Amino acid sequence: MGPYSVTRLLLPEIEELLDSAPEDLADVLEEIHAADLAELTHKLPRSTVQQLLAALPPALSADLAEYLSDEARSDLVSELPPDQAADILEEMEPDDRADLLSDLEPHEAEAILDEMEVVEREEARQLLEYPETSAGGLMTTQYVTLNVDLTVGQAIERIRGAAREGAEVIYAGYVTNGAGQLTGVLSLKDMLAENPNSIVGAVMDQSILSVSPLIDQEEVARVISKYDLLAIPVLEPDSGRLVGIVTVDDILDVLVEEGTEDAHRMGAVEPFEEPYIKAEFWLMVRKRASWLLVLFFGVFLTSAALKHYEAQLERAVVLMFFLPLIISSGGNSGSQSATLIIRSMAVHEIELKDFLRVFYREIKMGLVLGLFLGVCGFLSTFLWGMALPVQVTVTISLIAVVILGTIAGSMLPMMIAAVKMDPAVTSAPFIASLVDVVGIVFYLEIAKAIMGI
Repeated sequence: MGPYSVTRLLLPEIEELLDSAPEDLADVLEEIHAADLAELTHKLPRSTVQQLLAALPPALSADLAEYLSDEARSDLVSELPPDQAADILEEMEPDDRADLLSDLEPHEAEAILDEMEVVEREEARQLLEYPETSAGGLMTTQYVTLNVDLTVGQAIERIRGAAREGAEVIYAGYVTNGAGQLTGVLSLKDMLAENPNSIVGAVMDQSILSVSPLIDQEEVARVISKYDLLAIPVLEPDSGRLVGIVTVDDILDVLVEEGTEDAHRMGAVEPFEEPYIKAEFWLMVRKRASWLLVLFFGVFLTSAALKHYEAQLERAVVLMFFLPLIISSGGNSGSQSATLIIRSMAVHEIELKDFLRVFYREIKMGLVLGLFLGVCGFLSTFLWGMALPVQVTVTISLIAVVILGTIAGSMLPMMIAAVKMDPAVTSAPFIASLVDVVGIVFYLEIAKAIMGI
């Protein structure tokens, strides 16, 4: 039985203690991981979760809050008295604290900040100056700084002390000068391997990878992933002063968030943060209806195209049999290209400067795939006993729409990115709807030319 299953068995006891002896809750829950407890709250009414946060000691409430979704956490904290909310936020990691405050209404955040201790308040105000999706919005200020003149033994003692005080990043020491500028990094692993009497300045690593506070979180994730880092320092671009550290655990959250957002958009759904089962019904309706409306008009254009060629279709009803084959082949090839290009752009395998290379590559890809499906279409119509003009029409149409689909699927995401929008908005259903309309026109114009209808 997994830890979450064990936690779920405690549900009746938790609800009973909330009513009868809330002061005993801490003893019951101290062995339960906060992540499991956060999942358990999905089974509880919101008012009960509110009681739970209020009843637990601030440190335990902070642990629980850090594992809740952003929306659930901000809703719950906003309903607490400001002094009680301040006690919980003071126990949170600086970056999580700032994220929570940024999700609150400005007057709610200010009321809580006014109740916080001076150090935590100023720390939060500093982090709130940066956009939430930037390196500054992700970074923590709990890290260990070292003086260049310390011995390695003294540096280890400093890290040990910082660990006792709850510093988040203790697997490295960041060597700064009197102006707070970063001059080197020394990992705890390297410290343990060095002579304790060695001087930090002599053994530190001076080849420093860093980011600026305003760089986008996706770029931070790319740098950390590329260089296999546990953390990366954030430096002010002009002065080189160390202002924070972005850790790999925060980057994992970013990757999940960005991946979910892209998956939603590629499925023609406006992104939302809440878990599916907890998301408000009408919120999901709004998120889905907007894209369905766009796709509805796309399909409406398909109907309009068919209406335009009504007379030709009446004179050659046989063309209707192959219409689904033609438009689905174009839409499917476009969806394939769009998925590959969007993913490649997300992981920086290709950039906007590669536009022409991608264009020529996809033309060749479309031609080869089109010829492959064209041969399949020719053989199918031949085996069905269709007349030669129909066979040729279907074959040429398949080649044309597959080329069209691959070009549209690859170029549209890059064009969207060029105007600073998320390429994922060119979702597979969107590409398919677009190619359907143009594919019908191609198909029936080719039929007019070959069959003389």
